[in-house]
Amino acid sequence: MPGFIAAVAAFTALVGLLVGAAAHVMRPRMLRDALLRHRVLPASVTGAAALAVTGVELVLAATGTVAFVVNATVVLATVLWLSAGTFAVYAAYSRYVSAKGLHVPCGCSRTEVPMDDWVTFRAVGFTVCAVGGALLAGSTPTDVTQWVVAVLATATLALALWQLPAAMRQPALGGS
Repeated sequence: MPGFIAAVAAFTALVGLLVGAAAHVMRPRMLRDALLRHRVLPASVTGAAALAVTGVELVLAATGTVAFVVNATVVLATVLWLSAGTFAVYAAYSRYVSAKGLHVPCGCSRTEVPMDDWVTFRAVGFTVCAVGGALLAGSTPTDVTQWVVAVLATATLALALWQLPAAMRQPALGGS
């Protein structure tokens, strides 16, 4: 069972990084523009900060995936600890911006998601997954069935976490 949990936790954190990086690559101005509207960083560095965030996400996701595939346990654990730190910084940053009371986009996805507590909760969720994966690095599922279920669970958890802020902003459907 630890191998199953390790795989789901690690993969979920890595998928979160990959999806975030992909969103930034597909809409490169979105994060930079959001950072400008957050009014935390000087305007002169927001472009570089947006590129750095995207680069860190890509490097961590790629390195972690390769480490998992080749069973480089120490590298995987290191990547997951760095990922946990990255997600924790995102959580603290989003909480700080939310507390300012500004109605601004988070800049974290391809859609206009407002910076609010749900963005913070998502980052905390990915932090927990990265920590869990780091603590259990080296454990892997024991058979094909566990691998299949781990991949399906990862897809479900990563999608649920990623969509959390947008889902919580949608009005109820079909009710009166």
